[in-house]
Amino acid sequence: MQEFDKWCEEYVNDEQTKKIFGEWANYIAKEKGKREGISIGVHDVAQKMLKANMPKKTISELTGLSLKELKNL
Repeated sequence: MQEFDKWCEEYVNDEQTKKIFGEWANYIAKEKGKREGISIGVHDVAQKMLKANMPKKTISELTGLSLKELKNL
């Protein structure tokens, strides 16, 4: 966020625009965090499925992870 703040100070001159850009940057950061959280959750569930000896093909179909990704878990 510091880089964004520096960019704003250099290129954006009015407070309204700074506010809009700041809100947008926060929204993007939250969405990125949600995607990362979902990814971690999917990997955790897939690991539990593997430990329960579920077929890898079934795990792949249910989680959307490739067979190669499952091998790396």
